Amino acid sequence: MQPYITHPTVFLVGQTYQILFLTETTGQAWVEIGGEKFCDANNGVLRWNDRVHRVTVPCASLDAARSYTVCFQQMSDRLPYRPEHGETESRTYAFTPVPAGTDTRICYLSDTHGLYDAAMTVAAKEPFDLLVLGGDITSHNSTEEDLWLALRISGEAAKGELPTVYSRGNHDTRGPMATYLPSLMGTQDGKTYFTFRTADTFGIVLDCGEDKWDDHVEYGGTICFEQFRREETAWLRALAASDEWKRYEKRIAICHVPFIFDMPEPFGIEKDIYREWVELLNEIGVDFLLAGHTHRAFTVYPNNEHLLTEMKFPTIVASIKREHYAGAFLTYGKDSCDVRITHETGEVTVEKVDFVR
Repeated sequence: MQPYITHPTVFLVGQTYQILFLTETTGQAWVEIGGEKFCDANNGVLRWNDRVHRVTVPCASLDAARSYTVCFQQMSDRLPYRPEHGETESRTYAFTPVPAGTDTRICYLSDTHGLYDAAMTVAAKEPFDLLVLGGDITSHNSTEEDLWLALRISGEAAKGELPTVYSRGNHDTRGPMATYLPSLMGTQDGKTYFTFRTADTFGIVLDCGEDKWDDHVEYGGTICFEQFRREETAWLRALAASDEWKRYEKRIAICHVPFIFDMPEPFGIEKDIYREWVELLNEIGVDFLLAGHTHRAFTVYPNNEHLLTEMKFPTIVASIKREHYAGAFLTYGKDSCDVRITHETGEVTVEKVDFVR
């Protein structure tokens, strides 16, 4: 694998793939697809003093080519004239986009809280088309190893050959290194809420931030998620008012926190905002909301007495972290979704979730 620490992760954001990978040393990097070169650059200058590399490519290019090559040149200093760098070291990967005209197989890993081996055990249980990291991949981001864990999990689970979507969790926002996390995940203009498209699916990724008010003693005055959620709400309003999603028959929303509930304090935050989020997702007509956070697995259907407001879609909460870890495999069809809660021990529970049309 040298100089590469992990297989790349091909994050799906909008109509682009953001290919991220880690290297043992600093240097400059690019990706080659079908004879075209896409650089990890800042306004025309190749980035050289980082071990994290991000290259954005159009989905259409990679979907057509079905392969890509990551390239790296070691560089410890960039001289102003005639800079020197190491030899090009490259690796080529086959790539399979999410298929059209058939059910989508999703591997959902949320709330791993540092359990790399358990996540790998679950991910290996079934083949899948799309990997979704549902947040709380670590319990806090205190070290580089914590920050890199999501890329280690996605790199090994998808092996650089399948697309990945990352929905940030509240624990992902904790710790001294948490401010750097967006640079190690797929984002839209730096934002951790965004949309994505496959051939026949429109996806919406939302981010609740923390699960208590900003002034809670646990955070020590270090967050401003109330403002963040207001900005996100304005974005979601504009999205609902657009026609971006209308061309897609299949529509999905993903969020770490299942914000649909009327929760008690200290978790009963932003009820007006979360009520509006549900109403906007109703308007968009999502088939279901996929969430984690609770460390339990269950499905919530419309007309549940604990909902904040009328919900016209089921919410699938699909991760367990108790005596052992469980993620999920979902087969997402036109009218329903088969959900298989899959434990690291091998136990599987199955539920068919019908969509509300």
